[in-house]
Amino acid sequence: MALRFRFRLEQILTLRKQVEDVRTRELALAKGELLKIEELIRAHREEETDFLYTFSEMERTGAFDVDQGMAFSDYKNWLIHREKTLKKKEEEWQEEVNRRRALAVKASREKNCWKT
Repeated sequence: MALRFRFRLEQILTLRKQVEDVRTRELALAKGELLKIEELIRAHREEETDFLYTFSEMERTGAFDVDQGMAFSDYKNWLIHREKTLKKKEEEWQEEVNRRRALAVKASREKNCWKT
């Protein structure tokens, strides 16, 4: 007598649920990284605002010499560079969040397509 093959749908559903959970966790991690970058940008803007206020006050009163002016100029250039770097990281992580969201949605749809 021939052996009968028994297809076990439960194993496939369990695997798809696990894949969906992994994709959801990956999405959450990417969102966490994006939030960290956004917090760094917010802190950077506060620091830049404080610097510009201090610099404008010193410029208004003329209370600094050429060396200090050069140091302030270098610091401002560094702030501009850091802002560009943070913005680039933010864009990269936003793309990563979007990519991981698409994978999570796909995994969820694949999991649900077997349920009736």
